[in-house]
Amino acid sequence: MPIPLGVLAVAGAGGGAAAGNAYEWLATIAGNGSSSSITFNNLNTTYGSTYKHLQIRAVIRSTTSSSNGDLIRMQINGSEANYGHHLYADTTSTPKSRAEASGYFGYPLGSQTTDGGWSPCIIDIYDAFSTNKTKTIRIMFNGRRAANEFGFNFSSLLFNSTTVTSSIALLESSAFDTSSRFSLYGLRSA
Repeated sequence: MPIPLGVLAVAGAGGGAAAGNAYEWLATIAGNGSSSSITFNNLNTTYGSTYKHLQIRAVIRSTTSSSNGDLIRMQINGSEANYGHHLYADTTSTPKSRAEASGYFGYPLGSQTTDGGWSPCIIDIYDAFSTNKTKTIRIMFNGRRAANEFGFNFSSLLFNSTTVTSSIALLESSAFDTSSRFSLYGLRSA
């Protein structure tokens, strides 16, 4: 049964066969506590003829011992974004905006060892398999709770390439906690 979520999905009643406007679950990867990356591979081969847009829904925690948490970044086909824009705020400062040429998009991930915090996020990858459009990524929500601090982040990334998406990797400096989950969803082509 599809789980409608995201701006492109329209919540529908009932279950059964997938509607053309609902994201469908494709795969889930769990953190293993010792790896600093997770990768969804063979995307074009497996999903390219059926799906137009992809979405990753994740609940993430880092194994870092740093009270500042850990940053997260994305790679498509092994390359990081050409451009990124971030709007972020926390309880210790005023909201900020930042533009950069990298694949970093996340507010620091919560630390397993210092605050137990989790970082939820929803990542939309538009036109993932198009050879006529560059890859635009929107991170609809990314946030965390650290000791005495709460924060959130909205980001967008541009991969200035019309190459089809064959792999998506999420990386951090330490490792993804074993309770971290990354689920891939697809929105069918019209």
